[in-house]
Amino acid sequence: MPNTQERTPQPAESTGPHTRERTPEPPQPAEPTARAIGDEINRLIRLAAAWKQRVKDESWGDRVLLGRLAESGPRRATDLAADTLLDLSTVSRQIRSLVERGLVERRPDPEDGRGALLSPTALGLAAVERYRAQRDRMLAEALAAWPAEDRHALVRLLGRFNDDFAEQRVRAVCGVPPNGAHGPHPPEDTRPLPHHRRARTPGQTQENP
Repeated sequence: MPNTQERTPQPAESTGPHTRERTPEPPQPAEPTARAIGDEINRLIRLAAAWKQRVKDESWGDRVLLGRLAESGPRRATDLAADTLLDLSTVSRQIRSLVERGLVERRPDPEDGRGALLSPTALGLAAVERYRAQRDRMLAEALAAWPAEDRHALVRLLGRFNDDFAEQRVRAVCGVPPNGAHGPHPPEDTRPLPHHRRARTPGQTQENP
């Protein structure tokens, strides 16, 4: 009498060039809160992109680079590109434009005569303040109906998210291991990312425009 008992499928064995590949396991479902946060971040990115397109905002590069220089002081182009996670060729092209418009100045690097340090001029600093004032007005209008405690909670939680996301994800892009990855005695290159984690005072955040 034939054996009708079901057999447990066995993994495919190597039989040469025609080996049957195993079926990949389905991805694990995302934690519900993470999925919701990801959806809201995507929505925010779309809203920001639509706003920039509608108002024909062509000064995004100016805002990022000038904001970083105003915050950190004189920087070399290579360091500025690393801080802002931008390609060096993109930064060099934008810096050329900023120098031509009198918003950034180049000075010889005292530690390396072959290099140059970039600093915002008085016009550049004034532009940073304009950009920040415009951004602050727009955000204040969006949050006008929020209670003060909700606004402060958003600052605190958004800052915490940015810090943790920078440590876990942005460091990988920069080629720097996350803090704590080497135990209690990390190597010297396991340093904070200055552009993504910065000291905060109560009720205030220091961010690029």
